[in-house]
Amino acid sequence: MESYATYDKEVSYCQGMNYMMGFLHINTLDADRSFKAFVRMMEKFMKGLFDNEFKQLKIYFFKFNRILELYAPDLAEHFKV
Repeated sequence: MESYATYDKEVSYCQGMNYMMGFLHINTLDADRSFKAFVRMMEKFMKGLFDNEFKQLKIYFFKFNRILELYAPDLAEHFKV
């Protein structure tokens, strides 16, 4: 994933990207195609999850916590402790 960190300085590298890249590489068996697919996937869907401020990830966590509070308040309270 050093290649992606070099390619996109705004995101750099985050733990877990290797699983996504590994999955792509196992399915394409071509490093160049895997990298291009990963770049496209990041640009189109996932960049906000991994940017330096984790903006999109924070929104998802907020939504998840709110849903948990509404549908499983005891569990939500348990996770707060």
